[in-house]
Amino acid sequence: MSSEGELVEEKDIATTIGVVTFSLPGAGVYSLYATGAKGINVFYGEVTNTGGGGGSTPTPTPDVPASPVADSSAIYVSSSALSTGTGTLMDPTSFENALLNVKAGGSILLKAGTYSYGYTVRIAYGNDGEANALKTIRKADGETGEVVFDFAAEALDSTMRGIELHGNYWHLKDLNITNAGDNGLFVSGNHNVIELCTFHENRDTGCQISRRVSTLSAMADWPHDNLIKNCTSFDNSDASGENADGFAAKLTCGPDNTFDGCISYANSDDGWDCYTKTATGPIGTIHFRNCLAMYNGYTFKGTTAQGDCNGFKLGGSKIEVNHDLVNCIAFGNGNHGFTDNSNYGTITISNCTSYDNSRADGKKSNFDLNRDKIAHHVMSSLLSVVVKSASDKYGGSLAYSILNNGGKYYQWAAATTVNGDKVGASSVTITPADTFVSTGAPEMTSSSVHQDYRSSDGSIKLGDFLKLKSSALAFTAGENSAPIGADLSGK
Repeated sequence: MSSEGELVEEKDIATTIGVVTFSLPGAGVYSLYATGAKGINVFYGEVTNTGGGGGSTPTPTPDVPASPVADSSAIYVSSSALSTGTGTLMDPTSFENALLNVKAGGSILLKAGTYSYGYTVRIAYGNDGEANALKTIRKADGETGEVVFDFAAEALDSTMRGIELHGNYWHLKDLNITNAGDNGLFVSGNHNVIELCTFHENRDTGCQISRRVSTLSAMADWPHDNLIKNCTSFDNSDASGENADGFAAKLTCGPDNTFDGCISYANSDDGWDCYTKTATGPIGTIHFRNCLAMYNGYTFKGTTAQGDCNGFKLGGSKIEVNHDLVNCIAFGNGNHGFTDNSNYGTITISNCTSYDNSRADGKKSNFDLNRDKIAHHVMSSLLSVVVKSASDKYGGSLAYSILNNGGKYYQWAAATTVNGDKVGASSVTITPADTFVSTGAPEMTSSSVHQDYRSSDGSIKLGDFLKLKSSALAFTAGENSAPIGADLSGK
């Protein structure tokens, strides 16, 4: 593993061997032995040389072959089943055995319960579905309780993730992933759908999209075309408080990963993190649709001392990356609601609302979209409503928006080129009370936001919270007198 928790090298092991020895940089020399009993190779490991680094021999995790199941297109699993189960409703098998057996287009059907692990569960690289035949993991029909993957037995370590999805064309639905030693769910494969899942109390980011191993240096080899839909990530926190985001697509992810209908709240760092750095360069375009970021920079235990505390962090290190956002809300975050974070690319953002951010000190902005005063973003139908935050920052093309500058509100109609100024704007007066039907927000420490604020189809349903009044200036401030800002009031 690298310092970022990435696998540095994969080691192929023959089906029949005596011993394989390998080293991990700075961590010593390790040996894998095969028992060879009954013609089945079960590997176990030991540390043969710690390289002066100290430490103890890790607990071995046997690598056993798949046990056959009755039907690889529909495999039933329970939290107490053994791998020898045949995967029927009356004789379920283990989750890991099902992963090895399910065929393209097939489903792993989970009985409700808590699936407890002290190690990472991996959907291996090469274990793929097909474009029109995804492999599905979901709760079995008729199950009324939750399916919980609990990794509380893991140590706090960057190598100890919950579930790693390295395969392509998988559909994970209605899973609750919690207490991992690092990321709850780590996605490095392509064309996957993660739907209606929750990630909470993990000891780093709840759900992260990044490359599988550090030797993959080309963007073409990084995860792309993944859809994270109607998921919720909350109360994730790392030891320092400055790394655990709700969701992250950062450092090493390819193009066209999408977040649609997701909620990120009360995470120690950012709601979403799309950070880039010079060492790895730009990432691919990330798409945001109908998402909500709130209360980030705070956790259920209180304020985060070191977190960046942004709702949507959309870049870093002056690297050019294009992202786009439609119909998203940032509310109550510790610092900025939306920030380009020195992204020198083009952020296309429309119909977004930023309300009551910069709760930490009142010195940050609802919209921070011109940090280095050279931005060329494309901004339209934005609504900023301030409680105690600083002036909005905006640079590029701006149309049909109401923003705050110097403690006053300004309205732009036709598209105007701006650089933090008031060119093309007219002064207006708005307040939270005359803009929104309600400012009564969801509770920050509620663990049931995923259940309480979604419609039957899984989309976000905030009701009257931040819904525009029909009498509000913003209700007719858009093109052709359409409303501006976001609408997540729901169906």
